[in-house]
Amino acid sequence: MKKNHRIEYLPPLPEGGAESARPQPPSALLGLVRLGFGTAGRVFPDAAARVAYRLFSTPRVRAAHSISDELLESARLFEFMYGHQVLKGYEWGKGEQVVLLVHGWESRGTALRGFVPSLIEKGYRVVTFDGPAHGNSDGKRTNIIHFAGAIRAIIRHIGGVHSIITHSFGGASTVFALSN
Repeated sequence: MKKNHRIEYLPPLPEGGAESARPQPPSALLGLVRLGFGTAGRVFPDAAARVAYRLFSTPRVRAAHSISDELLESARLFEFMYGHQVLKGYEWGKGEQVVLLVHGWESRGTALRGFVPSLIEKGYRVVTFDGPAHGNSDGKRTNIIHFAGAIRAIIRHIGGVHSIITHSFGGASTVFALSN
């Protein structure tokens, strides 16, 4: 009989219950940005589109993990190509079945390393990577199309996957990658 390994915990609600967990109204800065783009979009639509694309396709640079741990140091590092970009990969375990971890926007593959010990214990090989313009990989800009292409590239590079665990933007990119 196969066990069902569901995670059955939820974070506690903030003080005040569900009412205080509702989203807050947008900040004044966001209002100014909306006004600026709205105005620029009507007066200079091409320039506004270029600025918006740059803004929404350029992840902020994040520092490397400030702490190192045995798990990070035990990763087997590798590189693979996506187009003309060199992307960095990380691998743990020696199982035949591979679980791919795909991080979210402004993150890095090793941010999902919390899954690694239990997956190795269950006999999987675990692989993750820094997406285009993220972590230690090449690039300054990316989008869902590039991220999806990188996911397809790493799947080809490692010879296929059994399962994929994603977070946020990595989830949307994975769905896009697998649907094309």
